[in-house]
Amino acid sequence: TQNVIPSKVYIGDVAIGGMTEEEAKQAVQEDIDNKLKAQIVLRAGDSQTSVTAKELGVQWANTHITGEAANIGKIGNLIRRYKDMKDLEHEDKVYDVEYSVDETVLQAWLDANAASLNQDAVDNGLKREDGEFVFVPGQEGIEVDVEKSAEMIADYFTGNWNESDGEISLAANVVEPRCSEEELRSIKDVLGSYSTNFGDSSTGRAKNVTTATGKIDGTILYPGEQFSVYDAIAPLDASGGYELAGAYENGTTVESYGGGVCQVSTTLYNAAIRAELEITQRSNHSMLVSYVQP
Repeated sequence: TQNVIPSKVYIGDVAIGGMTEEEAKQAVQEDIDNKLKAQIVLRAGDSQTSVTAKELGVQWANTHITGEAANIGKIGNLIRRYKDMKDLEHEDKVYDVEYSVDETVLQAWLDANAASLNQDAVDNGLKREDGEFVFVPGQEGIEVDVEKSAEMIADYFTGNWNESDGEISLAANVVEPRCSEEELRSIKDVLGSYSTNFGDSSTGRAKNVTTATGKIDGTILYPGEQFSVYDAIAPLDASGGYELAGAYENGTTVESYGGGVCQVSTTLYNAAIRAELEITQRSNHSMLVSYVQP
């Protein structure tokens, strides 16, 4: 006859009476695997993501209790064994499930996903109004503290997790906007300027010029930094806010999303060389344009 666990014995809410130790372990593990599908919302500031408990490395910690359950009424002296069995006649024996977190799994998940919860700071800026520079306040950002957040997640599951969906607010550090108001207010001079006219452009082309200019306007270039027009205005498609308009391609004019943005980069190029900024990369038009001299 197999050595089975007495009736009225539970691990968590799983009745394991009549099972062998191995059968009990399997039944409880299946129940836990189902509970580890619980969705946990991780929140950092205004950002959040949902992940299962299993993906965070949560696992059954006190697996030895199946062995304890299997030994009820079978170990100790005769009086002890008799008492254990009599106790079961009056009250169920319930073992609580305890959880632990695999630090390697949790760390790997945080390394891969924590950055998606960060919120970039919006740097303080300037705009030009009536011939004067006007300060534009930025906005604080947040950056998840991975080490502290890992501790908070582990504490959540090893404490009193109720084995269901939940929410954890992660530890995060405030990221201050770059460049103080005092520093920006010290900027007084225009180093270089240039203008071109796009008044005779089609509606789509005018929209593209305005869209690209808006993505560049207010950029602050710090000492030693490089600025790429393409990186600033991309993607040059409908998702970037651009419309179809005429553009040069292999010596001909074709309809292309973002047609006209070359006028923006050409105008900025002329302003940049007048400001005596170093140009590290440039590309010429394939044909002459009307809005700037050759």
